[in-house]
Amino acid sequence: MTTSGKYVPHVAGLIMVAVYAPLAIQRSAWSDDFPQVRDPRGSFDINVGDGRPVLGLINWLVFGQIDSIGPLVIPRLLGVLGIACLIMYMARLLQLLEWSPLIALLVACSIGLLPPFHSYAGWAITFSSPWVLLLATWAGVGGLDAIRQRQRPKAVLCFIGLVVAMLTYPPAAMFCWVALGIRFVSLLPPPRRAFSNTCIMGLFVAAAGFVSLTTARLVMIFFGNTGHRFMFVSSLPEFGRKLLWFSTYPPGVAARPFIISSPDNFEAIVTVGPVLLVILVGLYRRQSGSFWTKLLSLSILTVIPVFAMSAHLIARDNQIEYRFMVSIVVLAWVYLVVALEDMFAWAANTRPLNSTSPLFSFLILLPIVCLATVMAWKNVNQVFIQPFEVKERFLVQQLESFDVQQHDTIVVINPPDIWRSRGNLGIYSTISDLAHPWVIEPNLRILIADAHGHGVAPRIRVLEESVSLEANEFELDLRPLAERM
Repeated sequence: MTTSGKYVPHVAGLIMVAVYAPLAIQRSAWSDDFPQVRDPRGSFDINVGDGRPVLGLINWLVFGQIDSIGPLVIPRLLGVLGIACLIMYMARLLQLLEWSPLIALLVACSIGLLPPFHSYAGWAITFSSPWVLLLATWAGVGGLDAIRQRQRPKAVLCFIGLVVAMLTYPPAAMFCWVALGIRFVSLLPPPRRAFSNTCIMGLFVAAAGFVSLTTARLVMIFFGNTGHRFMFVSSLPEFGRKLLWFSTYPPGVAARPFIISSPDNFEAIVTVGPVLLVILVGLYRRQSGSFWTKLLSLSILTVIPVFAMSAHLIARDNQIEYRFMVSIVVLAWVYLVVALEDMFAWAANTRPLNSTSPLFSFLILLPIVCLATVMAWKNVNQVFIQPFEVKERFLVQQLESFDVQQHDTIVVINPPDIWRSRGNLGIYSTISDLAHPWVIEPNLRILIADAHGHGVAPRIRVLEESVSLEANEFELDLRPLAERM
């Protein structure tokens, strides 16, 4: 590594902090943050029932010390630090794979600006996710290398790390496949070696998955948790429907890496199709050997994103959420960068990825990083920060008329379907988290505790329309807020 290149990971980490920290320090809370703050033990039980006991323990330890909205800045900053450390690791990985320092820096930064990472800075409860991604990446490729080099102590340590990642958040644990995909697309190993490494990684992940599932079930039994949501695909027809869903929606999301809008069918075809074509053609061109050798190598590269979604493939629910698809989104973006860079290198007669020519970096990557930074700021602001500010001002103003001496009940008027949504994917379509029924009560209790102390605990009733009130009841109508937002 050159003298200038050794600073690339540090610069990448600092850029992530510069982008996300100013957003994370702003006062906000969103959706699951409220019940987590009000009832950390209840949230722990939910995580245990979902097969994520380590996540439940981490959240209980962190949020158990928080009883208001202001201190949520701490987990958000921990999330930003996790993003920075992960991107530093990715930049270092790219350099070790002989990517030029400039391309490694810009690609690593662009990864940190992809939509899945926006929530880690704006949504306190997701603060552990980038740390799980980092742990899974280290454990996955570290375990693979340790097995091939017969380093048993390191292999056992990596195996434990991957099990812990799976017991924290399984979709994030599948990020272990990302590093393998990047390694293959960078070094272009022969198909036999690539297939061998993929099989070893698959067995390693499967074994860790078996241990994690068994451990999760034992933890449920210990705590007397029924785990009614801990269910998986259990029949061939159900698995067939899952594969049909997977073959359409996730690739479409991944092939539109920085676009969070939800496309109609025509828009999806005209945007996703060309991107997938560029990826396939570019990756095929990079391979060497006969047609069948190239096709086999391309097939292995194509299968890795499927393995990266395996935690979601065995689950019954089909959800288009970026936090479930971070691995496939990152892999698709790196594949696209490699394909485009190969075309530029062919045109400029330089060596792909190792070229010191700034042409590709300045014409393609730098503008994308700048634009993605603006988009990340806009998305975090419009989903997590601005709606919170509007909502809190409204609720505080309304609660000024709440008399603790007179009122012991708050009647919330929240008709169905009053909360509009944006035409975006997943949680980024939400205009106000009050559309989530589990938010209203803990949100109000936190504000009441801030204003009157934790000893004031009125009854809260949520109704769909106004009713005649008793003298001890206080009405809080959310319809004006919904119209305003």
